[in-house]
Amino acid sequence: MADLPSIMTEASLEAFLQREAAAGKEENTLRRYRNATRSLLESLPSDKLLTKERLQAWRDGLTASGLSAATVQNYVKYVNRYLDHAGYGRLRFNRGNAKDLSSMTFGALTVLEKTGEKRRTDLLWLCKCNCGNTVTVPATLLLQGKTRSCGCLKRETIHAVNQYVGGTNLRQTLKDDPKSTRAVSGYVGVTPKRGKWQAYITYQGVRHSLGCYDNLPDAVKARARAKEQVMEAALAFAER
Repeated sequence: MADLPSIMTEASLEAFLQREAAAGKEENTLRRYRNATRSLLESLPSDKLLTKERLQAWRDGLTASGLSAATVQNYVKYVNRYLDHAGYGRLRFNRGNAKDLSSMTFGALTVLEKTGEKRRTDLLWLCKCNCGNTVTVPATLLLQGKTRSCGCLKRETIHAVNQYVGGTNLRQTLKDDPKSTRAVSGYVGVTPKRGKWQAYITYQGVRHSLGCYDNLPDAVKARARAKEQVMEAALAFAER
């Protein structure tokens, strides 16, 4: 017996939201589910037939509209949840795990082979960079274009602008070794404050507080996350 057509309706959408509400989802979460699923419904032609091609066109439209990659990813996650609920799980988006990325290139990276390991639910692929280094990268980061080298492209770009981007001395802000013999905490960007550890980072002439933490390791991790964000921002600024 052939599969019945996958039709998205107001009734199926409402049933999904009611089920999530009954499961105890908060109103903010329900609003996000509603926004994501309704945007899909409104993107469909009048027959409201769901196909892989139409779902991909919807996702591409979200990206083209200027939504951040994180927002698009969340919308996809919420729609996957609806598809499972409606019995259309065969149409759901995957996280790249089903794709064979072997021999494909992403920026300076050429995919060699699947490692067989995962980061959470994301498969890791062994890649060779144009500079000769090898690195393991999650499939999603490759497919979304977030990782395009072993890190050498970022380093080259920063060096090309003499370590200064947007008025920020990246030699100091993005020092590779987070440890410091000069800092009281022993780490760059972490200082004691009122019995806690305050993390901070300076970018474009502004010192940004990253919060105070009871434990030193938590403050060090916060500084490390901010360092990655500044690196991404600096790279985008330098490539303008």
